[in-house]
Amino acid sequence: MTGPNRDHVSVEARTGHVELTKTVQNETEGTAEGTSNQGQGGDVLLYRIYLHNTSPTSVADVQIFDRTPPYTSLSEAVPDPVVISPELTCNLTKPATNAAAYQGPLQWDCAGSFLPGQVGSVTFRVVITP
Repeated sequence: MTGPNRDHVSVEARTGHVELTKTVQNETEGTAEGTSNQGQGGDVLLYRIYLHNTSPTSVADVQIFDRTPPYTSLSEAVPDPVVISPELTCNLTKPATNAAAYQGPLQWDCAGSFLPGQVGSVTFRVVITP
């Protein structure tokens, strides 16, 4: 599979501003982490969504939304929970059943405070459908 993956990743927070950056790495081919990649059927891609609190105040009730890219499915369960910082933990709430072969929306609900300047990430791995 080649070509761009023009997906949409978003975040919601009650206050402040959280900046997101999404990267991908083809683990099968051993490519570097970047903002674009390519692969073939059976390749495993690691997606990482970085969060950065760029506001001068703490951010609470963070939610992260994404989805598995077209022509892929989860290659394994998504790491859950994810400790972003000592003050913020994210739990996967979609899918309801966290398992390989899932295709569709992903959602993390993060409890606690995301302090100014803090950076963290959530990840998921997919396999390209042969």
